[in-house]
Parts: sequence; C-alpha cells; structure tokens
Amino acid sequence: MGQKARVAQLVEHRTCNAGVVGSTPTSGPKEKIMNKTAIILAFILYVVISIGNLRQKDYPHALIWIAYSLSQLGFLWHEVQKDQ
Repeated sequence: MGQKARVAQLVEHRTCNAGVVGSTPTSGPKEKIMNKTAIILAFILYVVISIGNLRQKDYPHALIWIAYSLSQLGFLWHEVQKDQ
C-alpha cells in the first residue's frame, strides 16, 4: 500500500470514528471539540494530498482529493450547526 493510500485510509478511519462519537446522545464538550479537530485535521491532510497530486500533474486524483476535502468542510459545517 502506497503512502498516499495509507494516509487516506487513516484519515478516513479517523473521520468516520469522529462522526460516530459525535452522534452519541451522551457526548459532552470534550467530544465535540475532538470531532471538530478530527474533521479539520482530515481537511488539511486531504488538501496536502491534493496539492501533491497537482504538483505531479495528476489532475484526476487531485480533483478527487479536493472533493474529499470539501466534504470535510460539509461535515464541519454540520458539527457547528449541531452545536448551536
């Protein structure tokens, strides 16, 4: 497994777990902060990977990673609205 695939797998796992923790009815302020932190970290890593693909002129993969990073913004938006 390549480095990009492994990073993506770890980020995906972390993001999915963050969503599960945030959806429990007993989640407190600490869990809410951890959810947002994990989503922001995933966003940053996806952007880094997409920039790497752009530098390698691998535009189809860059588009995919940019879409993943945008989806993380959607998850973050959901978490912020859920807290209000």
